[in-house]
Amino acid sequence: MKEILEFLQNHTNDILADVETLVRIESPSRYAEGINRIQDVTEEWLSPFGDVQRHPSEFGDILHVHIPGESQERLVLLAHMDTVFPAETD
Repeated sequence: MKEILEFLQNHTNDILADVETLVRIESPSRYAEGINRIQDVTEEWLSPFGDVQRHPSEFGDILHVHIPGESQERLVLLAHMDTVFPAETD
């Protein structure tokens, strides 16, 4: 756990820059263009770690990433990519 905390502390500025990249993309619910831009960024970040597949959807692509590991344990991360709020909401 100490190593994880140290890593996060050493990369705080990078993490905040990545979060800023995402929050600056207009991605209201059902706005496929914005949601797909979020998926473009996410795909770029995750593709070095494993197999990335995009599944087209009416309201924005669904991203499926498989990152192989050394154990038989499995972890599923599920997230929504829309900001919910209408475009240009302050």
